[in-house]
Amino acid sequence: MFLQVYFFITSIYGWLNWKSQHQKDKPISILSNKKRILLFSILIILTLPLGYLVKNIHLLLPKIFIHPAAFPFIDTFIAISSIIGTILLAKRILENWLLWIIVDIICVYVYAKKNILFISIEYGVFVVLASYGLFLWLKSIKNVNRLSIG
Repeated sequence: MFLQVYFFITSIYGWLNWKSQHQKDKPISILSNKKRILLFSILIILTLPLGYLVKNIHLLLPKIFIHPAAFPFIDTFIAISSIIGTILLAKRILENWLLWIIVDIICVYVYAKKNILFISIEYGVFVVLASYGLFLWLKSIKNVNRLSIG
């Protein structure tokens, strides 16, 4: 639930950010290799302890969480990746699409494994949409580079 509240607030931020006159003409940016490594490191550093917490939350709060989580580390990775992906999207950073594609592929597997097939299919559609978003942004970057060179 808290993640959905975060997505709602971040979506408003992204919408306002993209709509502002200053940001309207801002080109799509690409992270440097150093920033990619930093982002990946943050993702792993947060996933491990938070995944451990999710794995053991039923022991810490047995009255609220009766059963252990089925995929604690994968679920945590998905949540943290989604938070980072939303920020990258709001800031027009190309790598958001790569992160969403990875997250959506993992979700297809997780929901299929949990036998929640409709949601698994939904994430399959999200893989296609994220791939199309990546394609359009790459095409946009290529067109901008072509204009600036020629």
